[in-house]
Amino acid sequence: TMTVKAFGLSSAFQSKIICRSGSTCNLICKSWACNNMEYKCLEGATCNITPNGCKLDNSVDKVNGVMCPTVTGRVSRPGLPVRDLSKSVSENVISKTDDND
Repeated sequence: TMTVKAFGLSSAFQSKIICRSGSTCNLICKSWACNNMEYKCLEGATCNITPNGCKLDNSVDKVNGVMCPTVTGRVSRPGLPVRDLSKSVSENVISKTDDND
């Protein structure tokens, strides 16, 4: 399981989170922290977003003042190697905060 907490203003701006097959990933967004963030949910992964109003189909941009990430699906070219950072962060919780919590 990987949990990423993005709380500070633009703290995850232009970042990418990849949730791989067999993994459970939890993304917690506050304010504008997840604005312009890519949340890549690969086939076979369980991807969760808080607030719950953010949808995996990108049908909602903003929930009660919280910007939702852009969710993408499978890697466009299967077999293309992708650097796997999940091993180094899978047991960690990443948080950036500011006074806008």
